Amino acid sequence: MMNDIKYRYTNVRLNNQRVKIHHPFLFALMVIFFQACIVEYVPTGIEEVSDLLIVDGTITDNESVFKLGRSIGLTEDFTGNETVNNASLFIETEDGERMDGVFRGKGLYVVPTGTLDVNKKYRLRISVEGEEYESTFLSPLLTPEIDSISPMKKGKGEPVFMCVNTHDPLNQSRYFRWSYKEHWEVKAELYANAELIDGVPHYFDLYSSNNIYYCWGKDSSRVILLASSEKLSENIISQKRLVEIPCDDDKLSILYYIAVEQIQLRKESYDYFNNLQKNIEQTGSIFTPIPSEMKGNIRSATNPDLPVIGYIEVSTTTRKDLYIPEKQGLYEEPRRTCSLEITDDPTLSLPLFQYNPPEILYAPTYCIDCRSKKYASKNKPDFWPTDHL
Repeated sequence: MMNDIKYRYTNVRLNNQRVKIHHPFLFALMVIFFQACIVEYVPTGIEEVSDLLIVDGTITDNESVFKLGRSIGLTEDFTGNETVNNASLFIETEDGERMDGVFRGKGLYVVPTGTLDVNKKYRLRISVEGEEYESTFLSPLLTPEIDSISPMKKGKGEPVFMCVNTHDPLNQSRYFRWSYKEHWEVKAELYANAELIDGVPHYFDLYSSNNIYYCWGKDSSRVILLASSEKLSENIISQKRLVEIPCDDDKLSILYYIAVEQIQLRKESYDYFNNLQKNIEQTGSIFTPIPSEMKGNIRSATNPDLPVIGYIEVSTTTRKDLYIPEKQGLYEEPRRTCSLEITDDPTLSLPLFQYNPPEILYAPTYCIDCRSKKYASKNKPDFWPTDHL
């Protein structure tokens, strides 16, 4: 998914004192001004940040989703197989109520939680490979509603941003986090009405899945999306950018849909995720090298000296969605060329485009098959409001 970038330190000897230089610019200055002797140095204690349990997830209403994995050492190769699939976990309250998790594969665990009680405190318990882990008991934050999701575009040729707006009238907390899922509809530039199979025409149907004209795509948030109103006089988040879409991206060409989830955070949680995001930007993944000083609110109950990476917030989730049809004018259609590539020459070995005997026309696959577009498939979402397939 992302590149695996390893941290390395450089050991510089100045006046018989060793200094670790983290920043490459500062390091260059030291070389220029002090003409130091430089040797590559891998710090000791690497094992302290290798094979640590990493927990990602939130105790929230309805159902809580957690992903478990292991960190790798600074000199180890990232394989993508660091997920933890042999754990058992559950959520418990201070008064002994227990909600068991269900393993869904690839390090993913889901706990049905129902409605959180603001008068109770909750924590996560994990058992894996003989170790027991537990998060801090916390009372639920009641996340305020999302006021609106709005597209923003500065002018012609400019990208489109999907922005979220919210405020907290109770002023519980000034820290917020979001995630989102996108779905969109696309179509091929040319409609192919048939294909030839063993020389026999088979006609397509726009109202069944037997066509390659209409397709759908989907995606979801890949970064940690945070914002704070800490420095503002009012607890308002305005036009927080969640998604950037080029104005000529086909996902805006017919119908676009975004569903946003919002949770409120404590300051400690916000600080943890803010630091985590910076680390992801530097190393490429939550499961690649993690600084040992990055600590959350999870500890090992069986081995207090064993570090754990993760912060389990307890907060309700609010949701809002938005459909954006092409007619809103955000989409700018790129230059199309498929009309110039239609041919009646069967020797070019192109897929069929139109079969209307005696005329038979052909066109390239990328002109007539919507599945050739990025992320596109014939998997239409169950909730999609159009009747074609």
